[in-house]
Amino acid sequence: MQHKHPPVSPAATHLVNPCADSVLEGLASQLANQENVLCTLAVDLNLELHFSRGLVALTDRRLLAFSEPGGWTRWNLLTPTG
Repeated sequence: MQHKHPPVSPAATHLVNPCADSVLEGLASQLANQENVLCTLAVDLNLELHFSRGLVALTDRRLLAFSEPGGWTRWNLLTPTG
């Protein structure tokens, strides 16, 4: 069964990250057809360890990460056969 639910409840985004709406919209645009978001994690440090909004998302196919100003980075998950 395939689901495409918002990774975070829209009512709770202000609690997780006040600027999360645009990041979550960006996540939706990164998903492939029938790709499922399994979990998300809002983060507040970038690669230079400066405070900025970010998001890590695990799907059934990939790990996606968003940071400012870098944008989206993606890593494919390995399948059981390699």
